[in-house]
Amino acid sequence: MNISKQVLLILVGCISTFNLYGQDYTLIASMEVVDTNFTTDQLGRIYTYSSGNLIRYSPTGKKEQEFSVYNRGAIGYLDTTDPLKILIFYPDHGDVSILDAGFSENVSFTLPGLGYPLSQLICVSPRIGYWLLDPAQRKLIKLNDQLNVVAESTLIDRVETLPADPTGLIDSGDWVVLQVPGLGLMVFDQYGTYFKTIRTNDLLSFQVDSGKILTFDGKVLRRIGINNGITEHMVLPEGVDVEGVRVIEGRIILRTNHQILVYSFE
Repeated sequence: MNISKQVLLILVGCISTFNLYGQDYTLIASMEVVDTNFTTDQLGRIYTYSSGNLIRYSPTGKKEQEFSVYNRGAIGYLDTTDPLKILIFYPDHGDVSILDAGFSENVSFTLPGLGYPLSQLICVSPRIGYWLLDPAQRKLIKLNDQLNVVAESTLIDRVETLPADPTGLIDSGDWVVLQVPGLGLMVFDQYGTYFKTIRTNDLLSFQVDSGKILTFDGKVLRRIGINNGITEHMVLPEGVDVEGVRVIEGRIILRTNHQILVYSFE
């Protein structure tokens, strides 16, 4: 094979592994916000939260619902994977609250009360129940809706040496993903069996969608295939100082220091 053909094959391989997408943006909504934390659900609705206050907005930025509780401490994590079963975690005392679509509290429990006083990570499982990280046992634990243990993961320190405590946990319905600063994203299947580790820079946020993980490190938004490792780079809108990103159904939602901006893209 001559040199020119070798160079062509290398270029083709690079293009297929690192694609650019989503570069044609149209601003469709913007809103002024005070809360610094936000997320979205599968319907494109936007949730902002800080301290004990939670607000949901429509995809076009109209306020829909509000939920406030101030005797449990600050909201540390909000899981809207299932918009009919919204999980709020208050890390000060390990309190968990489950809201329905109308923001009525249906279930509440504490992780210390279940025997996990050191646990600081819990998420909803779309396949019923919850996953939590138990650092004492060094594994992920799955609970059913009756809060009984139904599955346990591979021992984490048997497959990876963790340089820091994990900071994020998401169940996409197919994969359970654990974020570890200084390492990346550890991926487990729905039975808790370890699958792989995706090495990344330290991330401001990540989400899992249709077998791909979207990661944002403050500069670059990447979409990484869990099975094949193919990475796509998404070019963000110009002139926006981005502090947080979510992508849902042809839309990208960006948070700046005082606004949430919603763009459509092709």
